[in-house]
Amino acid sequence: MGHGLALERGFFPAVPVPLWADGSLDEASQKRYVSYMHSQAPTGVAVWAHTGRGLALSRSQREYVLKSWRDGLPEGLIIAGAGGSTDDEAMRMAEDAAAWGADCSSAATAVAPRLETHTHTSAPAGSRTAKKPRRPIAFHVKSLHRLPS
Repeated sequence: MGHGLALERGFFPAVPVPLWADGSLDEASQKRYVSYMHSQAPTGVAVWAHTGRGLALSRSQREYVLKSWRDGLPEGLIIAGAGGSTDDEAMRMAEDAAAWGADCSSAATAVAPRLETHTHTSAPAGSRTAKKPRRPIAFHVKSLHRLPS
């Protein structure tokens, strides 16, 4: 099956990352989960997506997670979500993904809304609400392409 057909008709779960309460990786659970997912025969997986806490993981944690999926699904397609507070951070994360075995990656940055104290009478005094951002809250996709092997 070619990559185009695999991407069109495949099964690509966005995989979670098991963490302990202190934020460290639960490596044993990660290995068991990768093994279980291999038995389900997915076309591939999406790592570091919102369920995978990509931006909250350290660089070494991201490396461990991606490599565990690459090792566990040697024939599967690995799609890595990359991001950051700047375009440079997002692109560095996408470059890491390529170096660690991802088949493709999307690098995106998001603009968070400014928060300000709410003074409107319909909300409790002192509550914080998102004010309209200077530009729309949206992910700007820098790239979604096959990474070099």
